[in-house]
Amino acid sequence: MILVGVSHLRTTHSYSGTLSLREFKEFLIERNIDFALITERSDFIEQEDGERFIKECHNLSDSQITLIPGFEVTYRDAHVLMIGTSHFVKAGSNSAENLLKWKKYAELVVWAHPHRNKYLLYDALKNVIDGIEIWNSQYDGKRAPRMKVLNSLQGLRARGANTLTYASIDFHREEQIISPNIVLEGPNKLQDIIAKLKAGEFVLKNSTVTINAKGKIIKGILPLMKFQSFYSIALISMFKNMSAFIAKLRLLVPGNLRRTTRKKL
Repeated sequence: MILVGVSHLRTTHSYSGTLSLREFKEFLIERNIDFALITERSDFIEQEDGERFIKECHNLSDSQITLIPGFEVTYRDAHVLMIGTSHFVKAGSNSAENLLKWKKYAELVVWAHPHRNKYLLYDALKNVIDGIEIWNSQYDGKRAPRMKVLNSLQGLRARGANTLTYASIDFHREEQIISPNIVLEGPNKLQDIIAKLKAGEFVLKNSTVTINAKGKIIKGILPLMKFQSFYSIALISMFKNMSAFIAKLRLLVPGNLRRTTRKKL
């Protein structure tokens, strides 16, 4: 059975989510998504709420979709996705020790959007991560991965690291298109999906690009991917800077224009 999944999602359990978990489930089913790696922001969630979110993911999972609970945690200036968590760790010190506490309860650990902390792979991160998010459509666009991260991962693997590639949509709003996807083959059950993700038995893809878990380009034209990556990152950066400037001026941008722009990027 071919399963299509998405990663790095957020619901109203986090301060920036716009859909409840139940609404999100229906939203994803309508778009033929089979599994979702949901990573709520841990810094504004209390212990009881975190445990309730984990339980809700399990209760809402069914034959149509598997909702895999997780949390996005911080270490120094880096963000880390703790996926398939069995328990919530109350936000404590921003320390290596806290990372290890999370690692104890997480099935899969992924370094998110490395460019945001200037690609600094701290020793504490290196000791816990299973993979790196080479493609985050919120910052890199929907057409191609961030080539600098992909090249860095390939370099790590060449030096003997067993680090895998992951992709995400970093979902906050309904207008974000569900791409890139994580595609694998197997039963639509949490433990089976996690096992495939840990073993690297999956690919990352959109309509024109396919990359395997080791960072090898299976489908796609490299020069075109580099161009798409460059201009997507530039346009997204420009859009974010313009939005911040307009917000400072307290001007209103029509909602339809904002949503259309996000869909295109």
